[in-house]
This record gives sequence, structure tokens and C-alpha cells, in this order.
Amino acid sequence: MSAIVRVHGGLGNQIFQVFYARMYADKYGLTLREVYDGSYYHGFERSPALAAAPEPTNLEKFVSALRIPKFLNKAHLSSERPIRIFGSTYLDAYFQTVTSYAEFGDAEIKKHLRRLAAEFGIRSASNDQTLLHIRLGDFFKTRESALEHAVGRLRRADENSAIMTNDEALFKDPVLLRLLDEKKCKIITTERLEPEIVLRLMATFRQINANDSTLIFWASVLGGCKINLNNNTLIHTHEYFTARYNPRDLERDATTSHEKTHF
Repeated sequence: MSAIVRVHGGLGNQIFQVFYARMYADKYGLTLREVYDGSYYHGFERSPALAAAPEPTNLEKFVSALRIPKFLNKAHLSSERPIRIFGSTYLDAYFQTVTSYAEFGDAEIKKHLRRLAAEFGIRSASNDQTLLHIRLGDFFKTRESALEHAVGRLRRADENSAIMTNDEALFKDPVLLRLLDEKKCKIITTERLEPEIVLRLMATFRQINANDSTLIFWASVLGGCKINLNNNTLIHTHEYFTARYNPRDLERDATTSHEKTHF
């Protein structure tokens, strides 16, 4: 019996999908198989950091391509729930809500979060500098609205903050350049970095000031960073995960185990 997960979107979304699918397959003793859908206009690639499951059969690929779970969800006939068809179970959603994870135990969640942290090479955050993450681009329809948002965020920023943005060209605007100088803030250039490296870098900061981003969500959960979110769905899921996983606890456990071994 197989569970077929359809993986798509940017790295943050891919992590949600793979994370949920792994736990679901483990819980119900299913063989996890994966279809990667790279047809989205952003052109995101499948992350090589996340261990991929084998491809499904041709029939399973065909059924997955019908997007039946997605259709039922949009029609409000089903929530983010797996759908069983011809003996295989299809997982096709973002899996970002708390209700998606209610069926899994604390130990399962901790185990699979720990696996994600290992895959991305993330340990507990250690950088005391505040990271100001200003996501622009697809969040705003016009340059003017993106500039207005960036100016407002920068005016409220802590001095000496590090800044990451997906629109570094915008920060050449004279108003933003002046604010950067006044606030003593510097841009961390990420334009040529792979998203996995960006995620690992984000996770080193103990405090992140962000507008909603699933990549920042995962940096916070896996690195144990403090974060502010506005999206209620992400807020509740973040609280749910962090109540069950703390990277510092795992490091203390590892230290204690090492000390006992060498006693």
C-alpha cells in the first residue's frame, strides 16, 4: 500500500508537504512515493536536501495529476485530508494547519522535526543579532507598495539589524539607503545562494523580525529562533511544533549522553 505525496512550490512549502507525508506514511505503515510538480510559474526546483521518496507507478502518477484532493479542498468538500483511490492514498495540500497534525503523537513530531534539522544541517540559533526579513516580490503587486512596506519595516527595525530580502535591487532606492545608514543595518546578500543555504543562515539568528514566510517559519522551528508572525494559521502551527520540539533540549540530551558514555 502506498501514500503518494505531490510536492510543489518553494522550499518552505516543500518541507511542509514532505514532513507531513513522512509522518503519515510511518503512522499507517505505507510506502511513501513522491511526485514532484515543477509546473508552477516560479520555476522552483525540488530541494536536494530533503531525501526524496521513490516515484509512484504510472497509474498513481496519472491519478495524482488529476489533483482530486486539491479540487475537493477548494470546493469545501474536504479539508487538507488524504484521499484513498484504487487502494493508494493521495496527499496533495499545503499541510500548514494544526488540524493536519492532530493525529500524530508528540514523539512522532519531534522525531521528524529532528530529521529535518539533520538534513539541513541546522542546530540551535546562536547569533544574538536581530534578523529583519523583508519579503517583497510576489507579496506586492507594485514597486510603490513594496517600497512603502520596506520603508515602514526599516523605520521600526532595531539598530544594527541584519537584513535579508528577496528584492535587493529595491534597497538601492535613496530613501532605503538613507534608512539603512541611520539604523546601521546591513543587507546580507542572498541572491546567488541556494534556498537551503538561506534557510540554514536564517536559523542561526535567535530573533527574527519577519513578514509571513514559510521559509522563516521553518528557520524558527528548526533553529529555535524567536519570531513574530501575522498569519493565524502559521502562528498556531508554529506554537504546536515548538511546544513539542526544542533544538536546545536535543543538544542538552546529546551532551548528557556523551558525558555518561565517558564517565
